Amino acid sequence: MFKLLALRTPETPVETYLIYVQSGDTSKIPDLLEVIENILPKNESGWMIPLIKPMSIKDRSLAGRRYFHDLPDDLDTKLLQWMQSPNEWSSGVALDYALSQGLVAVLEEVDWTSFPDDGLQSEIIGRDVVREEGVLSELSGFPEARFREATKESNMLSTLEKTIILKGTALFEGISGEELFYVAQAMEEERLDTGAVLFREGDMDDCLYVIVTGEILVHLGEKEVRRLPKGDYFGEMALLDGNPRSASATARDETLLLKINRENFYDIMMSRQDVLKGILKMMTARIRELTERYAHVP
Repeated sequence: MFKLLALRTPETPVETYLIYVQSGDTSKIPDLLEVIENILPKNESGWMIPLIKPMSIKDRSLAGRRYFHDLPDDLDTKLLQWMQSPNEWSSGVALDYALSQGLVAVLEEVDWTSFPDDGLQSEIIGRDVVREEGVLSELSGFPEARFREATKESNMLSTLEKTIILKGTALFEGISGEELFYVAQAMEEERLDTGAVLFREGDMDDCLYVIVTGEILVHLGEKEVRRLPKGDYFGEMALLDGNPRSASATARDETLLLKINRENFYDIMMSRQDVLKGILKMMTARIRELTERYAHVP
């Protein structure tokens, strides 16, 4: 929203201010609020400030009602409706929110006997069940045995967590969360120790990688080419041309990656046109950026 509202003032360092918000550094919030009030008309700044300024959900809801008149009257009732929705994405997001906020009263109202025991919902449930302070263990009559299989891989990222991670990368930022959910389902985790080589120049490797944590060094022999931080991606050309790797990739510290191979990637691209368009757009931008960067390198 901030990016859209600030289009009329392109000199505004939007990305810098968004970093302040995402960092959780509350000391920077007053500066950001002042900028918003200065560059946006009063009505539009009124939309933004409650989203950034630290305040309770109740106060944020009251602020929203001044501008939007179709908000739910009761959040708990709406969450319960969403959790029991046949839409896996809506149900999973609502369930994850209710668990993260410890909304025991809402969760007590769920009909767990008809709740799916596989898919996204079961992943979220499994991760809560194995937590020391899990919310579901407090519920009377919660059928933990139905979801026991989901707890076996609770140390891995859930599909919802993968979706959120992918949404935070430049490659996928233009794709809706619901569409990106299908990509996340096909992504696998790969963990690297410090100094571990993921692949070497000339290797046949057809995976695209997204960096969840850590940093990857791209190099030609001992010559450094690029350092890729958390949130970046690499290996996209292998999905398109199938040629050997043009450089080596090594973990500079303990690193967690998400990866998808060419076969799974193509399956998704053929069935999800919005995902295909978004990814091709970002890949084209990356190729153009690299071409311009190295155009004058001798």
